[in-house]
Amino acid sequence: MMAARVAARTFWAGPQADSVVAATLLAALVLAVVPPPASGQTPPDAAGPVAAERVTLAFERGSYAIVSRAAVTKVLPPSDALPEGAGPFTGFWFELRAASGSTRYRRVIGDPVLLVWEAPAAGPGGTRDPVRAAAVPGGRTFTILIPAARDGDELLLFGPLYAPDARGVMAAPPAPAASLEVARFALPRTP
Repeated sequence: MMAARVAARTFWAGPQADSVVAATLLAALVLAVVPPPASGQTPPDAAGPVAAERVTLAFERGSYAIVSRAAVTKVLPPSDALPEGAGPFTGFWFELRAASGSTRYRRVIGDPVLLVWEAPAAGPGGTRDPVRAAAVPGGRTFTILIPAARDGDELLLFGPLYAPDARGVMAAPPAPAASLEVARFALPRTP
């Protein structure tokens, strides 16, 4: 300790030298007590890869269907919580629910069906300021990641209800609409 104090006083004078010595000794003590993880080992407090599924879904003229499911090993983002309160909520999310009805996993995502872009709009004086435009195509395909399904699990999708109008044209709601359960799928365990 005396050598460390002498070395610290070489660079700093006064009480700062004692603080540097104390911090150095504390760091050495922590490194001696807590061994580093073995090569290739994940620290216990870090989320590592888990058994998961990549689920490909299709939206076609107002209804959803599962196109495929593939077992993968991935690091999944943590489950999301919904805002406090009774709702109604807007947005799009999916949930993996256990047979008991409890939510095993939830992710809030951007609406995978709605197409949004900026389009020029004629403004006063001939200016063309961009405006937000949106449309619901007749069909879309998207993928999500969920933890590996267990027996009795269900996948639920929540979002705006998109349905064709009387002419068969898909229309986006004029304003953010309350999200509803738009699809529910039983998920047998993948082999």
